[in-house]
This record gives sequence, C-alpha cells and structure tokens, in this order.
Amino acid sequence: MKLSKLYVPLIAFCFAIILTAASKESTVSIMRNIYSAISELIPKTYDDKKFSKYSKATEDQLKKLSIYASSMEDHINNIGDLYGYAASRLKEDAKEAYDLYKKRKFGSVKFILRHITEDCIACHSKVGDPKSTAGVNSFIDKIEKSAATPLELAHYLTAARQFKRARDIYESELKKNAPLQKVIESDAMLNYLLINIRIFKDFKRPLALLQSKKLPKHYTKQTKEILESWISQLKLAQKRNYFKTTNKLATAEKLIGKIDELTAVTEKNNLINYIIASTLLNQLSTQSSDPVVLNKAYYLLGLIVEQMESSLFVSETGYYLEKSITSAPGTEVSKKALIRLNEYINFSYSGSGGTHIPLRIKNKLTDLSKRNKEAKKTKKP
Repeated sequence: MKLSKLYVPLIAFCFAIILTAASKESTVSIMRNIYSAISELIPKTYDDKKFSKYSKATEDQLKKLSIYASSMEDHINNIGDLYGYAASRLKEDAKEAYDLYKKRKFGSVKFILRHITEDCIACHSKVGDPKSTAGVNSFIDKIEKSAATPLELAHYLTAARQFKRARDIYESELKKNAPLQKVIESDAMLNYLLINIRIFKDFKRPLALLQSKKLPKHYTKQTKEILESWISQLKLAQKRNYFKTTNKLATAEKLIGKIDELTAVTEKNNLINYIIASTLLNQLSTQSSDPVVLNKAYYLLGLIVEQMESSLFVSETGYYLEKSITSAPGTEVSKKALIRLNEYINFSYSGSGGTHIPLRIKNKLTDLSKRNKEAKKTKKP
C-alpha cells in the first residue's frame, strides 16, 4: 500500500510524543510499516473461512508487524518513555500473534489482532483531542465491508480517532431496548463515556442518555445504585465544570475521595468521577515538570486504573505506580506506591499453583526499592 509523506497512520497516536525532527521522521517511518500491516491483517480476521487456513502472505504481514513493533519499543525507549508502556504492549502482542500463527493457532491470533488497537485507544484517549485523523479511510472502508458488528466498527473508529462517528454509533446501540444491567456493564457504555468526557468534555450528552433509561420492573439494588450515582456525578460535573479548574491535582483528589482505603465506593458506582479525575491527572502529567506533583499524580492514576481494571482491557496500574516512584524517589508517596506496586504484582502473578513472578519483574521491584532507600538517605541532613 502506497502511503504519502503527509499520511498520519492509525498507530501514530499511541506514541504522540514531542520529538526532534530526526526522531519524528524515524518514528513516522516505523509507524507507517506497523499501520500497513495492521490495516491488512485486522479486516482479514472477519473472513473465518480464509483466516482459518494458513497463508504465507498473512504470516509475512504478522512478521512485519512484529519486527516493526519491536523497533518501535527500542526507538521509544531511546527518545523518552512517556508512552513506553503502549510500545511494550504492542511489541508483546505482535510477537505473540506471529508465534501463534506459525503454530496454526488461528483463533488466538484473531483475538489478539481484534484487540491490538486497545493500546491505541488507551493512549490517545488519556488527555483527549477531538481532532480526527486523516488518512485512515482505507482501513475503515475495509472494516465496513467486512462482517464487523456496529460496535466493532465503533471500536475501530475510536482507534482511528473518528470520534464523532464512533460516539454516534455507540449512542445508537445503547439506546436500543437492552437490559439496563447489561448496558451499564458493557464495553460500549465505557467507551461512550470515555469519548464524551475525555475527548469532548461533554457531560450533557451521556446524562441525557442515562436519564432516558428507565429501571426495569425487576432490577437489582446494585443496578439502581450505579444508575443513580452516574446521573448524580454527571449533574454535578455539568454544574461545576471540572475541566476549567486551575488546580487539577486537588480537584482530582476530591473526585476520587478515599480511593486507597477499603471503604472506597465500588469502581462501577464511582466510574464517572474516576474518568474525570484520570483525565485531569493525565493532562497534569503532560503539563507539569514538578517531580513532587508528578509523584502524586502518577500515584493517584495507579489507584484509579486499579479500581477500573475490571472495565479496562489495557491496565496501566503497574506503569503508573512505577512512574510515581521514579518521579520522586524517597517521598512518602513513593513509599506508598512501592507497597501498592508489590501488592499488585504479587496478586497479578498468583494462581492456584502459587505465586510466580518473572525474574525481570523481581529485579525491577528490587531496583525501585533501592532507589527509594537511597533517595531517602540523601534527603537526611
């Protein structure tokens, strides 16, 4: 596929970093190759008859994706790690898809490719930019001609930064007469809220949709509480217009409340406030150079994402807690972040067979602990 020099690829927005001219040219070159592979591979997954049979062309595209995803991680690590987590995930996903395809595990490969754009959505929805991406029409055209459902199309439109169209499709699907509990728990609702709140800073539109939803004759107490909480939080957000605050950190802290205590409200009940707070904190992380501010902002982001894990396909809990520690080692916040990170890692790698933490993760935890202790020593008079 021929791509012009002005073409801005789909994956570019996973790694939207301020670069030097030379770095930017290298980044765009790598991403063009990643995009050209993805734009061919994902539409293929909607033809089960063809995708369930081995194809040398498909293997070559997966190999290309794996090679350039690996190059991207190396490149990002060299120029700055602001979006290093996404680069690392993309590399791992691409390599796994390639390895599984060679083993003829076509179903697993299809699953990975269908969800690989979650990395893009996780990144470019953090701060929010309503501008659409030009040059992705060929990819979207292929998806529309495939057997993709409306919600799948909305997902890819979000990954391609076609936010307005994605929002319209999500809204149309959510307005259908589906059980309220199913609607509340759906990925479609989460994405709809993220687009409206993070991208368009719009509380009115999701509020209207939720107010149009009536409690069914038989409903659970939890469903009622979630619906009422979301409506209440959106009304208050509309009234106070949180995104105009001059103190993002203080506002975010008030919104999430005592999130690091066991008495914190459930993730679902407080989802609206978590989305608003995480948006403010992500904005702050790109605007502030104060290590103490970043230390607290990343710590709170880690706690928020941990609470939202059951709703998010991509979890960055560990990444944010690590960033908190490295932003300002030795502080009380860093101490809490390290404790939380150790708990999170132990839980993540625990199963019926016990706890098995990879050596590289253990080494990282040891290094972070050492940095905290050394920084604390240097601060003593």
